[in-house]
Amino acid sequence: MMPVNQPIRTLLFACLLWAAHPAFAQPDWNFAVDIGYPAPEITDLLVRNDTLILYGTGFNNDTEWKQGLVFAQLDSAGQLLKATFVLDSLGDKLAASKTWGKIIPTSDGGYAATAATVSRESAFLLKLSAALEVEFIREYPDTVNRSNFNYTPVETPEGYLLFGSIQRPDFESDGFIRHVDKQGEEIWFQYLAYSDLTNSVLDVEPYGDSLYVAAVATETAENTGRFRLLWLDSDGTITREWRSSINPPSGYVRRIIPTPEGDVLIFGLFSTGFVQGLEFVQPTLSKLNTGLEIEWVRHFGPVYSVSANVRLRDFASTPDGHYVGAGELPTQEPGGFVKRLGWVHKFSADQDSFWLREVPTPFTGGPREDGFLGGVGVLSSGNIIAAGTAREYFDGGSTLHPWIVKFTPDGCVDTLFCGTLTSLPEPERPRAELHVFPNPASQAVTIQYPALPAAGRLRLFDLHGRLLEAHSLPPGAGQLNLPVSHLAPGLYLLEVAGIPGRTKMLITR
Repeated sequence: MMPVNQPIRTLLFACLLWAAHPAFAQPDWNFAVDIGYPAPEITDLLVRNDTLILYGTGFNNDTEWKQGLVFAQLDSAGQLLKATFVLDSLGDKLAASKTWGKIIPTSDGGYAATAATVSRESAFLLKLSAALEVEFIREYPDTVNRSNFNYTPVETPEGYLLFGSIQRPDFESDGFIRHVDKQGEEIWFQYLAYSDLTNSVLDVEPYGDSLYVAAVATETAENTGRFRLLWLDSDGTITREWRSSINPPSGYVRRIIPTPEGDVLIFGLFSTGFVQGLEFVQPTLSKLNTGLEIEWVRHFGPVYSVSANVRLRDFASTPDGHYVGAGELPTQEPGGFVKRLGWVHKFSADQDSFWLREVPTPFTGGPREDGFLGGVGVLSSGNIIAAGTAREYFDGGSTLHPWIVKFTPDGCVDTLFCGTLTSLPEPERPRAELHVFPNPASQAVTIQYPALPAAGRLRLFDLHGRLLEAHSLPPGAGQLNLPVSHLAPGLYLLEVAGIPGRTKMLITR
């Protein structure tokens, strides 16, 4: 399998409406960029050292029309620096999708991406250098009916974890994780299937220095499902597991975000019920704390049918310690058209919702112009970049354009007129009610908490979520003196079951 480089047009243009607008010269914009012909469908973005890397499906410029993969590098001002086009040497159509084609930065300064072919029953891992030159392409032809779904890479010290689901002969799917080395050769492979129906590994994320947390969705019966979170090491050994209830308040899991404190934020789609046999869902964020307890659940955004793809598809951390997600949602237009908008949401691990932004495409041809945002990243300035694909309609047809939007940290796209941000009411949530002093400490601490009506337990965790100690608390008491001289220096987490909140404790010497 060898890449085929074709000459492609790399002319950068901004649509005239936006180029003429005074705000275009400001650091926040919304425009289309041409990196091939016909214009490719961009499905993912990452930001590295203030450079933008776009990834998606493209087409070559030769007399023979061919479909392949396009990788583009732009500077922080949106200027195109380089584009690479990759074809399948066996003549199939390589493709990336917003659901299963992803690109990640690698520790050697390069990139790894996943893709699939249209006709062959295979998934692919591509390794590229920092200059977007293809180093190798590895093919995994291991499914009997269709391509691997949700195929996504995660780098490990040994190579990469690849995960998703593989369709069985009965058209159900089984989730899997495959560990490969730095050249894409398989180290181990294991299925993660918990029912005879559809199972899928929807996300795997690094968790601390040596663990990974995986989200596995399972269909338990018609219109019912649950999910598991599995903590595993690079050998594939599962060290801890959490299982949701059936049709949980946190929704059908789609993505997870481990926090530096060891919690896991969960983005899901909560089932609000059925109307004439059609299931409706609402986007939902929730937090599972280090004690494997759901600490809060928050439903937000519009309610649509489960097939409408109301989604935040990608997430990134922000310099102020919060998170931003980018995706898409539909909207009803006059004349009965349903078009798609870009959707960006900034939030915190403590249930704060800072802003929501619904973003129309930069085209103004009518109510049918639509698009989606498939990837998001953050510049060193704190400005947020989201990218995806916008569809422009014209007489007789339509065409796709790579689409880039830049936001200020407070959610403005146009620095001259920020417009009205969609706001969410602040939730009523308990404040942390555990107080530790002295903090930092070296020998002992005093822990104060609300008096308990019955006996309770104080639990001490490390930042990997491992339970280190548990101490009984008598009813009516509100204070505990705890020796800590035996603990190694570092940050720890204290929780009392039944008391809202959690407190960090720093041990020094």
